Amino acid sequence: MPKQNHTEDQLANLLCLSRSLDDAKVAESEAKTHRIKLECQIEAAITCPEEGQVTIRLPNGSSVCVKRSLIYKADIEAIQGTFSDINSTEGVFDTLPCPLKSSTKIELDKDGYAWYKKNYPDIFGRITQHVTVKPAKTSITRK
Repeated sequence: MPKQNHTEDQLANLLCLSRSLDDAKVAESEAKTHRIKLECQIEAAITCPEEGQVTIRLPNGSSVCVKRSLIYKADIEAIQGTFSDINSTEGVFDTLPCPLKSSTKIELDKDGYAWYKKNYPDIFGRITQHVTVKPAKTSITRK
């Protein structure tokens, strides 16, 4: 890299700018921490279902929306194996679809998974051991 020659004024200006940048990064980090704290307080103040959203209209005409969702992580191969066993040993289930869907990757079909929970709790019990469900990040928006 070629050496650059800068005047003392240019170097002083760069020093000032770099210090300001450092200060801005600290302020940004503090603002993010404060924002997250406020979002947690708003989330705690508004009753919302585990999955879904609630919008509250405020007296000044603005609104606050809390949206919650769940993240599903599944052992796809284990669920496929479970359904392979079910379909080969329990002929009555031959027509039941596995609660997986595929696109470019295979992932858990949340609707299919919930369908088994409602309609076939015994099978749901066999596949649920291969699924981890945890809350996703709650979304807070203000308009």
